[in-house]
Amino acid sequence: MRVSLVSLGLAVAFLTVHTLLGVSAALATLLPAFLILVYESSRSNEIQHVLSRVDWEIFFFFGGLFLLVAALAKTGVLSDIGDQLVQLSGGNLALSVSLVLWVAALISQIVDNVPLVTVFIPVITRMSVSLPIAPLAWALAIGTGIGGMATPVGTASNLVALGILNKPRKRLSFSEFAKRSVPLTILDLAIANAILLLRL
Repeated sequence: MRVSLVSLGLAVAFLTVHTLLGVSAALATLLPAFLILVYESSRSNEIQHVLSRVDWEIFFFFGGLFLLVAALAKTGVLSDIGDQLVQLSGGNLALSVSLVLWVAALISQIVDNVPLVTVFIPVITRMSVSLPIAPLAWALAIGTGIGGMATPVGTASNLVALGILNKPRKRLSFSEFAKRSVPLTILDLAIANAILLLRL
């Protein structure tokens, strides 16, 4: 417990001053994790117990997911989607907000929403040349937040919860999860879309 609290304190401290140190936010949060790993490794009687409790399937799944997002960004697929959104919207703010909301929600069902938002920021920045950025940013945040709930892979919490639920025995499959969550997600998105348009 004490080690975790120290690591949390270090992570917060590094995130606060990472720009002054000239390191990225990712490195600033990885350093405390590395310190915990080194500390726990020195206690050989506990390291086996700790490693046995790690859900390696989810760990490697998210590693692959982040690689997928990086590949989509590197190959220009997401940039092409952004260009298409700009062309389709034709400078219409209401249409732009709706497009960003629904497209972000659709993609976040198969790609984790955190890296998706990071990659999608240049898209809405490009759209904001002729449009105000605030409604587009809200549409992106809401679309990825709600859209990610539709499938287990959309958010880390869904995947972890499903993994815990299915640990003793398989209780809920991917399709059963989606069957229950997709209609609710569509309803939530429709309500969110209406609220966003009313606030323009």
